[in-house]
Amino acid sequence: AYEQHNKDREIAPKRGAIYDRNGNELAVSATVEKLIISPKDIKKSGKSINEIIKKIATTLDLDQEYVAKKVQRNSRYEIIKKRIPK
Repeated sequence: AYEQHNKDREIAPKRGAIYDRNGNELAVSATVEKLIISPKDIKKSGKSINEIIKKIATTLDLDQEYVAKKVQRNSRYEIIKKRIPK
C-alpha cells in the first residue's frame, strides 16, 4: 500500500494553443480516442458478427469490408480507428 500511494507518476501537462502574430490560432490541443476491438471476444460473445461489423462501420463512417477484415483476424486486439474526437 505504501508503494502505491508514494509511487512517482508523470502527468503530462495540457499544451496550450499556438497563435500567429495576428492572434489567429494555428494549432490547438485536442483530446482524441481510438477504438480497439478484441476479435476473439467478439467471436466468443455469441452475438451476430455481421451486426457488430455493421454498427461499427456505420457509427465511425468506415467501410464494412475494412471492419470485417479486422474482426475476422485471430488476434487479441485490433485498432479500428485512431484520432476519434470525444
